[in-house]
Amino acid sequence: MTHTNEEARVGKTRTSENAHVAASGAIVTPTQGNPQVIGRVQKNARERVRVALDAYNGRTYLDVRVIVQADDGSDKPTKAGITIRPDRIGDLRRLIEVAEAEAERLGLCDAR
Repeated sequence: MTHTNEEARVGKTRTSENAHVAASGAIVTPTQGNPQVIGRVQKNARERVRVALDAYNGRTYLDVRVIVQADDGSDKPTKAGITIRPDRIGDLRRLIEVAEAEAERLGLCDAR
């Protein structure tokens, strides 16, 4: 799978639902409106997909959201995306791996 001109870094997660270990090793707890961004991938000329840990009503979630760049250069989240509990990330990852393997089999993307 090829990543287009965006970071492909991944932080480490702790077992605690509300804590995230940043690449620096410091524990960061996402707060509502202040997501812990894991990475971004270019979707098209205008949009990117952002993967982040975010909080809502005191709970932490994985947020995979389409974003556009605001006039001030900041990320502007759109309504397009999904939010899931951290304990479901493994299930989502396995489904994405199956989808990637099928896309490779069909010649829709390069094999890893």
